[in-house]
Amino acid sequence: GRSQTRIAAARAIARDDGGSVYVADTANNRVVKLSGDLAFVKAWGSRGTGPGQFVQDYGIAVGDLSDGTNVVYVTDGANGGRVQAFHANGDFIRQFGSTQLSKPRHLAVDPSNGWIHVIDAGPKKVFVFDRSGTFRFSYGNGQGTGAGQFQQDPRGIDVTDDGRAFISDPGNTRVQVWSLGSGSASYLCSIGTGGTGASDFEDIRGVAVADDGSQLTVTDEWDFS
Repeated sequence: GRSQTRIAAARAIARDDGGSVYVADTANNRVVKLSGDLAFVKAWGSRGTGPGQFVQDYGIAVGDLSDGTNVVYVTDGANGGRVQAFHANGDFIRQFGSTQLSKPRHLAVDPSNGWIHVIDAGPKKVFVFDRSGTFRFSYGNGQGTGAGQFQQDPRGIDVTDDGRAFISDPGNTRVQVWSLGSGSASYLCSIGTGGTGASDFEDIRGVAVADDGSQLTVTDEWDFS
């Protein structure tokens, strides 16, 4: 719904260390914060291009500042594309990425250094920024079917403690795995095949990796699984 305590389109979800849950409510151009038991806490944002406003807030992730304070990162289609950073109470901190981003989708925070990895569906790349919002490097080999290339609208990403990035590649019905370095990333392999079997994919969306790296979970929209 459109009222403050309702959600119109829950496009992405994240959780902080204290158990609070943050939802990118895309259709309402806002972030909704819930308690650990999913009770409404607060919402912030409206349609617009200024600080704290959104034009299709698509992805959300929780990281931390250099002092360990939780920070909520939200991708936003305003002004071509950007990432906005907020304190857990919704106070605006900064925005970044407008020079690099054109169609930002989901994002993930590297647990090893707090850097933010943002999928851009335009050039079919992932752009990486440090905690201050400074651009560091990008990876992805553009559109195609080859190693490290993407088709259609890549949306899901997760980054693991051991330095790997898992990225959905729906047009090629696979999840790509990249090895992360201090200033670059290299393609490792892909997981999955197209089809309707138990281990096949039809239209990949979100991906998540267990904390110990042992299990990959993938949402497959048009297989409803």
